[in-house]
Amino acid sequence: MSGVESNIAVFPEQRLLFEKERNNNMYSTTLYLVIKTLIQLPENLIFILCYTTIVYYMIGLDSKFYQVVISLFLGICGVGSLGVIIGCFANNLSEAMALFPLVFMPLILFSNFLVSLEQITEYLRWIQWINPFRYMIDAMFISEFKNVVYHPDMSENGELN
Repeated sequence: MSGVESNIAVFPEQRLLFEKERNNNMYSTTLYLVIKTLIQLPENLIFILCYTTIVYYMIGLDSKFYQVVISLFLGICGVGSLGVIIGCFANNLSEAMALFPLVFMPLILFSNFLVSLEQITEYLRWIQWINPFRYMIDAMFISEFKNVVYHPDMSENGELN
C-alpha cells in the first residue's frame, strides 16, 4: 500500500504547479506521468526489497526470493497507477484519502483472497479482470504452491486424523 498512498498524496498537492507548468508548455501530461512513474520505481523497489527481506525469511516461504519481489513489485506498480487516478480526480489531499477506501476495499474483496469469486454475484465478477490485487495474489499463490503435493493423514476408516 506504500506505493498507493504516496501516489494518492502527491498529485493533489502538486496540481497547481503541474497545471501552471503545463499551461506554459514546459511539458505534456504524458511526459509528466511517465517521469513521475519512473522516479517512483526505485522508491517502490527499495520498499519491497526491505519488506520482502524481512517477511520472506521470517515466514519461510517456499517460493524463490526473486519471484516474491517481482510479484510484489508488479502489483505495487499496478495498484500505484490506480492511486494516481484517484489523486487526479480529487481536488485536495483529504478528498483523495476519502476516496481511497471506496476504490480499494472492493478491489481487495474481488481479489479472490478474502471472498471466493463463486460467492460474488455473476454480474460483478468482471471486476476481477481489472484488479491488480488479483493478479498479484495469483502470482504469489502460483510461486508458493506450484510444487506442493498435499497428502492428508487418513485413518483406516477413511477419516482425516
